[in-house]
Amino acid sequence: MPKLRRRNQEREWQILHRYQRGLGNLLNWLCGIYVMGLSLRDLQEALYFLIGHVLSRTAVNQVTLQVQQPLNTHCLAPIGKTLQVLIVDGVWGEIQYTRDEFKEDRLGHLRQCRQAEERVVLAALAVLEDGSYERLHDEIAMEEGEIQWSQFFEHLVKRGFNPNSGQLVVSDGTLGLPKAMHKHLPNAQQQRCITHKV
Repeated sequence: MPKLRRRNQEREWQILHRYQRGLGNLLNWLCGIYVMGLSLRDLQEALYFLIGHVLSRTAVNQVTLQVQQPLNTHCLAPIGKTLQVLIVDGVWGEIQYTRDEFKEDRLGHLRQCRQAEERVVLAALAVLEDGSYERLHDEIAMEEGEIQWSQFFEHLVKRGFNPNSGQLVVSDGTLGLPKAMHKHLPNAQQQRCITHKV
C-alpha cells in the first residue's frame, strides 16, 4: 500500500483478497457454469488450466455463497412495480443435499455424506412495459403441482405483487398451474409457450 504524506488516517483502506483483482469476472462466469451443473471438481480443474492454480473447494464454495446471497435477498425484496405479464416455468435438476452420515476419505478425513435428489426450481420472469425482462422470483419445490404453484404465487403476493394486475401468464403445459392461477391470479389468462410447443 502506498503511504500518503497527509490525511493518511482519513483514507478508507480496502483489502484485496487473493485472486480478487484479476479474477472477478472469471469467477462470476464460473459461478454461472456451476449453477448450470458443473461440479466443484470440474471448476477446480478448469481453473488450473486457466490460471495455473488450484482453488480449494472451500474457496469455490465461498464464491458461490457470495453469489447466492444477493439472489436470496432479491427473492425477499418488496415488489413495487405493477406487473401484467409473467413467464413461469419449472426447471428440473439434481441438488446435492447433506446427510447426517459421515465417511472417511482417502486421507483419513471425515466428510459429511451428500446425496443427489431430484428437485424442480419454480421460476418467474416479469415482462416490463418497455419489453425488457426482470427475474422476479424462484424457489425449490418437490414437484410442479397445484399446491407448489399456489405457494409460489402466495409468496409473490406477500412480497407486494398485486394479483389483480396480472393479465397474462406464459408457461408450458404443466397441469398444476391453471388451477393455481385461477385461485391466485383471477384476471390472468394462460398462454402456452411457443418454444415448449416446438
